Amino acid sequence: MKMKRFVAAAIAAVSCLSFAACGSDTASKDENVIHIMSSGDSSANMERALVDEYNKTADVKAVLDLVTSADYQNKLQTVMSNPKSDSAPDIFFNWADALMIQYARADVSAPLDEYMEKDPELKDNFLPSILDAAKVDGKYYGIPVRGVQPIVLFYNKKVLSDNGIEAPTTFDEFCDACEKLKSAGLTPIALGGGDQWPTLNWYSVIYQQVMGNDDVQKMMDGGVDEWSSPKSKKALEIIRDMVEKGYFGTTYDSVKHTDGAAPALLEQGKAGFELMGSFGYSGHKAAAPEFTNDDLGYMVFPPIDGVKGDAKDLVGNPCNYFSMNKYTKHPEACVEFLKMLYSDKCVEDQLKAGNLPATTNASEMVEKVVDNASDGAFLEWESQALTDAPHFMITWTPNHVSSSSQPMLDGMQQYFNGSIDMGTFIDEMKALPTE
Repeated sequence: MKMKRFVAAAIAAVSCLSFAACGSDTASKDENVIHIMSSGDSSANMERALVDEYNKTADVKAVLDLVTSADYQNKLQTVMSNPKSDSAPDIFFNWADALMIQYARADVSAPLDEYMEKDPELKDNFLPSILDAAKVDGKYYGIPVRGVQPIVLFYNKKVLSDNGIEAPTTFDEFCDACEKLKSAGLTPIALGGGDQWPTLNWYSVIYQQVMGNDDVQKMMDGGVDEWSSPKSKKALEIIRDMVEKGYFGTTYDSVKHTDGAAPALLEQGKAGFELMGSFGYSGHKAAAPEFTNDDLGYMVFPPIDGVKGDAKDLVGNPCNYFSMNKYTKHPEACVEFLKMLYSDKCVEDQLKAGNLPATTNASEMVEKVVDNASDGAFLEWESQALTDAPHFMITWTPNHVSSSSQPMLDGMQQYFNGSIDMGTFIDEMKALPTE
């Protein structure tokens, strides 16, 4: 894969943590258990199976502690404020890059390089471009879990067909399709704006095309001039134009993705499109398997005419990661669990769930292990899109300082829904903290 790593932040907002890594120990953990804390959405079925498989032969058993997606980061912040405490997990679900950087530099997560040197397969069995997103200051702090997650434009094939619409190949055709769907009384685009980060997807995709990766990266690294550039203003005009034309309906800020409401609009034929990470496929499959098999379409976001970026470029989350608590009493047991993430069973389970793992053998295993034709077609399409992409940019909120993340998301939401104008939004982005 020809992917270039762009260091941007995790999909969701985080606030600065006040760590107490050097504080005293609290109550001792069970001497024969490691705790794995993960985000408890539909993708967690793979982790459940992984823990069950691990526990069949492990002396130090694993316990999976699931937290709802909406609450996960706040809960993680709380328990990792003292990583030596009894409530802190031994392994925790993580993102590249803001959280990865934050926990690594706070001396809370453990570098994994020494374990990779002892067993090179812990490194060599993963795609370098994805594994490298877990690097902080030259060391590895995470192992890929779940699937590679480029942003995908999903669509309901039946809804489009019933309204005389073919899958759009350009942005102008996409807008024409939205007009037809709106005229038919449908919501053209399903959006869980109540979670904020799904709205961020639209900024990420449109800015990538209009500005190109290099200028977007400058903004994410704390630059200010790019925010007020003509290209930035053009991207903002496109976004507001779509909102004002009603392409997202009127209730998008009260709808959420995390509770399944936004995906349900697509599944139930009430919306035509949804812009979401590729993990949306497995979510649709879990909630509406018949729809997924028969009527779920997908494509890279169509090219906008006359802009700087390459339409084949992708943006998204390269993967999620499991990181290890530096103060775990069972580092070797944790590493043995992490090794299972490239086991044949783990790869097979992810492929069967509709996820494309970041392992070196995933693509060749698709035909061998995926019985469902629609699953196989999606995974092959995703693999080809990743191969064709000159660059893969991480979904953006600022990586230069995590305290900028929530103000950025708030500003995006407010500009999107018309609460603030373009000038105010640009001023707020320029004023984001840089240290």
